[in-house]
Amino acid sequence: MPKRGWIPLAALGALGALALALPGGASGQQDSLPASYKVPGATTFPEGVATHGSRFWVSSFSHGTIYVGNIHNAQTHVWLPGKSAQNSADGRSEAAGMKVSKDGSKLYVAGGTTGHIWVYDTATKALICRFDTGSGGVLNEVALASDGTVYVTDSKRPFLFRISPGVVPSGTPGDHIQLTAWVSNLPAYTTVPGITANANGVVANAANVIYVQSNTGRLWKVRRSNKVVTEIPVDSGALTHSDGMIFDHHQLLVVRNALKEIDKLTFSSNGHATVTDTFTSPSFQFPTGIAALSQRMLVVNSQMDKKMPPATPTLPFTVSAIPRPVP
Repeated sequence: MPKRGWIPLAALGALGALALALPGGASGQQDSLPASYKVPGATTFPEGVATHGSRFWVSSFSHGTIYVGNIHNAQTHVWLPGKSAQNSADGRSEAAGMKVSKDGSKLYVAGGTTGHIWVYDTATKALICRFDTGSGGVLNEVALASDGTVYVTDSKRPFLFRISPGVVPSGTPGDHIQLTAWVSNLPAYTTVPGITANANGVVANAANVIYVQSNTGRLWKVRRSNKVVTEIPVDSGALTHSDGMIFDHHQLLVVRNALKEIDKLTFSSNGHATVTDTFTSPSFQFPTGIAALSQRMLVVNSQMDKKMPPATPTLPFTVSAIPRPVP
């Protein structure tokens, strides 16, 4: 299987006409953009990323802070403070996967072990509502379907949550809403030593929700019309250590955190999946979240493998900017 090293975007200008042959067809405007983005804080351990227009948001799993950045500026800054704000009514002490609604007005945030999913107004930062799913889970990654439906994985409980567009209130800001699992019996939930996450990365199209299990490396689909869950065989082998994933140009891109790589999967006529390409970068440091933005992809360098002493993270925390792979 081929493994490709990304060429830093900041270096593309020196390649002249070769730039047209690189993934995403990088232009001169792309050349001037930062090759990575700094996330402040010594204990941030960022996890998720969401994009809209030229803006992007990054979450902290360790204290729930949400940061915001612009693709033209290498430095991000605090958008919503986390648990250090003792009087916060949000209960946002952790933040994991995120997505922005298609119109850019709402930011959905999965809350890890808090059991909460928050929806914020991207213009005012106001809490629109908080969905409560109960205790004992790890709300991890978020998918957004084209019709505006949101899906959230739980890495501890065999649950998949769904938020329909009409469920998000337009009335009193800050409403708390109890949310029951859309599917409560996902198969093959198990514990593998050293890898705690079951369902992790998730995407959604018109017909299916597709999620990956980090610990077993198995890929699954849930039929949106009837909630039937079936496994997608991966002919190239188990996708262990999988984390965030996205559909991009009708291909599935899966971040594999401990392996410091992104796998591109294609689907055959028999419904099987195969890793057809693998990409890596020297900038990857236990990557987790991924999002597409124009001709680039943003990849969060969580450094979760350095969260427990005596390991120490390399500061500052960063988000890598890499070219989008061609279909």
